[in-house]
Amino acid sequence: MHPVLDGAEAVVFDLDGTLLDSFPDLQAAVNDARTRRGMAPLDLEAVKAHVGNGVRRLVAGTILPEDASGFEGALADFRAYYGAHRVDLTRPYPGVVEGLDALGHLALGVLSNKPAVLVHQILDDLNLARHFRAAFGGDSFPALKPDPRAMMGTLAALGTTPDRAVMVGDTDVDVAAARSVGMRVVLVRTGLWRTVVATPDAVVDRVADLAGRPSS
Repeated sequence: MHPVLDGAEAVVFDLDGTLLDSFPDLQAAVNDARTRRGMAPLDLEAVKAHVGNGVRRLVAGTILPEDASGFEGALADFRAYYGAHRVDLTRPYPGVVEGLDALGHLALGVLSNKPAVLVHQILDDLNLARHFRAAFGGDSFPALKPDPRAMMGTLAALGTTPDRAVMVGDTDVDVAAARSVGMRVVLVRTGLWRTVVATPDAVVDRVADLAGRPSS
């Protein structure tokens, strides 16, 4: 096991960019809504820059500002398309499935800022739900991560405390969510990891590295 997990009884994972490469499907949903409004499509990097802070922030950053008169319609169009095409292209990153299998003796959870119904649907679609004791989205708690209420609610469901848990993510939001409750945090070199400014406790190439599984 990776030393960062010493004494841990639970691991909380971010979803998009950490466990799953979901960005192409998010891009497709954004560009469907943009096309309906006569707007040019955005490239993948432009969409990725707005992922991680919830669906409203994504739509506001890529389609219409949240204070625009047509924002709610854009949000509805995005949700409708994405809900119907959520795993057309989305796949687990290499090393995720074997890593989750190897960490199965720990209480594993997911804390994402996307809507909880989508979190559960996507985990079911990709046959990943079996790995997790609990999974939560951005509407599961009074506030999105990095608000400490989201993390504390997740830890409560896993039956553990911050000193016995580790967060695994790919963004500054994930690092801040862990630090807000005094948790250790691991950064995976997937998703948006290149944008991270904060300092994690450890950095790994793949989720499987947490279980001591060599890259292949």
